[in-house]
Amino acid sequence: MSIQEEIQSAIEAHARWKRELHSAIETGKSEFAEENVCQDDRCTFGKWLYAQDEATAAGPRFKCIRSTHADFHLEAARILGLALAGKKVEAKKAFAYGSKFTGISNKLTAEMTAWKREAAHLTVG
Repeated sequence: MSIQEEIQSAIEAHARWKRELHSAIETGKSEFAEENVCQDDRCTFGKWLYAQDEATAAGPRFKCIRSTHADFHLEAARILGLALAGKKVEAKKAFAYGSKFTGISNKLTAEMTAWKREAAHLTVG
C-alpha cells in the first residue's frame, strides 16, 4: 500500500472511531476498553506510524501527526471512560463541537490530509 493509501485509510479509520465513540456515549457500551484506547500504537494507523523508517519519522509533519495522534487517543480514552461510567452528559460535552477532542480531531485530520497531498507531490514530482 502506498503512503497516500495508508494515510487515506487512517483518515477513514479516524472517522469510524469518532462514530464508535459517539455510539458509546449514546449507549454507555463499547467493545473497546479505556486502557487500550489510550495507547496510540495499538490501532492500525498507530502500528503503521511506529513502523516508519528514520527518514520518514524525522520529518516535521510526521512528528506533528504522531504527537496529535497520541493526544487524540488520550482524549478519546478519557471520553470513552466517561461514557462507560454512565456520565453521558459529561461525555457529550467533551465530544461536542468546540471541545478539546474536536480540536485535536480536526487538527489530526488536517495534518493527515496535508501529508497525503505532500506525499502525492513527491511521487509525481
